[in-house]
Amino acid sequence: MNRKKISKRLTKVALAVLLALLMLPMVTFAQADEKKVTTVSIASAPPSVIFNASTDELDKAVYQAMNIVVEDSELNNIDFTADEITLDYNRQVGKQTIKVTYKGNDQYQGSTATGSIIINKVPKKDTRLVLKANPPSVGYSSDPATLDKAVYEDLVISVVDSDSNLVAFSPSDITLTYNHTVGTQNVVVAYQGNDQYNPAQVNAAVQIVGKQDTKVSIAASPPAVAYTSDSAKMDLAVYQALSIVVVDAGNNKINFTAAEIDLSYNRAPGKQDVTVKYKGNDQYSSSSAKSYVEITGKIDPPVPAKENTSVNLSKTPAAVAYSSDSGKLDADIYQALAIQVVDSKNNAIKFTTTDIELSYNREGGDQPVTVKYKGTDQYNSSNATQTVTITQKVDCSLVITANPPNIEYDKNPSKLDDAVYKGLDIIVVDDNNNVIESKQSDFELNYTHEIGEQSVIVKYKGNNYFNSAVATVRVDIIKPRSNNLGLIAGIMGVIVVGLGVIGVVIYRKKHNA
Repeated sequence: MNRKKISKRLTKVALAVLLALLMLPMVTFAQADEKKVTTVSIASAPPSVIFNASTDELDKAVYQAMNIVVEDSELNNIDFTADEITLDYNRQVGKQTIKVTYKGNDQYQGSTATGSIIINKVPKKDTRLVLKANPPSVGYSSDPATLDKAVYEDLVISVVDSDSNLVAFSPSDITLTYNHTVGTQNVVVAYQGNDQYNPAQVNAAVQIVGKQDTKVSIAASPPAVAYTSDSAKMDLAVYQALSIVVVDAGNNKINFTAAEIDLSYNRAPGKQDVTVKYKGNDQYSSSSAKSYVEITGKIDPPVPAKENTSVNLSKTPAAVAYSSDSGKLDADIYQALAIQVVDSKNNAIKFTTTDIELSYNREGGDQPVTVKYKGTDQYNSSNATQTVTITQKVDCSLVITANPPNIEYDKNPSKLDDAVYKGLDIIVVDDNNNVIESKQSDFELNYTHEIGEQSVIVKYKGNNYFNSAVATVRVDIIKPRSNNLGLIAGIMGVIVVGLGVIGVVIYRKKHNA
């Protein structure tokens, strides 16, 4: 009995020991599978970093700045690589909150830390301006934009950085400040800079040559002038009544004498148009202004002792082309009027050009011309008035497309000219930018009829109202495209054979397009 009890107890003990031995590996394995806790430490005040458009490069800089450390629960440093760290932050300029995550591995748990970092803008690079050392002189223009363009091109401006690398810029990035008058002028050249480059400024000397523009100023409401048959006295009275002033482009008064002023008007009683022309000199260009003057009184009656005369003029005088040479214009008017002087019996009186005095407004348009026969010891003076049309041509300009399309070469010169003309899209404008009607026959194109970049001289021939004008533009004449119609037809034939009616429909659609 006792033996059986002892045997049962031994069996239970053996089973318990065996069960304990079976459970031991499971406990060991569970302890082996448990990962160690980690902590991420980062710099509390990391140095700022410079923004970089490359995400990888910016992350590298932030990674270095954060001074990341990973420790276990016993404060032992854990070795890790950058690939085991994740950075989560707004990749923009400014103070950014950043979350640093250690991913962990088979041995260590992951952990995170949060901090902040400042991302600064990319610092601008310093620049400097490089100009042509001794620029040639520039021709003066009263148009500020035209003169600015000439000065800009004259200086051959370049912008370089601190390493002498060229910086790309456009003319709108450059400001020129200088006195827009003739003479050697100090030009302040300023580069405005941008997000990447600092502005820069430099001074340059540019010589502006040519005559300065002028302007004639006259009384708005001149006093009336008494008529006299003495032309010199009449002119002096009108000259004084007009209170003439001449100024330069800067509105500064210019000294002049009466000999430098030319008055043109009809020396007859009534309200007369007057053109005042300043002749100019080596320094100043000519200019003119228009006004009116009221001439009061009557023409002096003839002396009774002399025989009366009459002046006969052409009823339909031919138009006369305007000329700035008053002598030539007078001669042309003289011829157009076909002047005759007759006595009281209608007999022709012999006279010379010096016996005739013309008075009229020397400007374009329909101008009343008073022809005065001065008379002699035998004949009284007389006069007559007739209107003469003075055609005055004015300047015009050509406007041509800035970037003409490539022109396919044609061995037929006329066809090539047509293509170049259409490609240039030429228009003619007056001084007020009003479009002047023109057609292709009004232009001459002078260029080399060959393949390549060609300089085309475009000449507007002008007409009765506008002077001729010339402009130059570069046009690229290219090889004509190869004719692939035969190849296309062959391909379409194959399609027709292969696809029957469908092929025919496609062929027709292509040819109807």
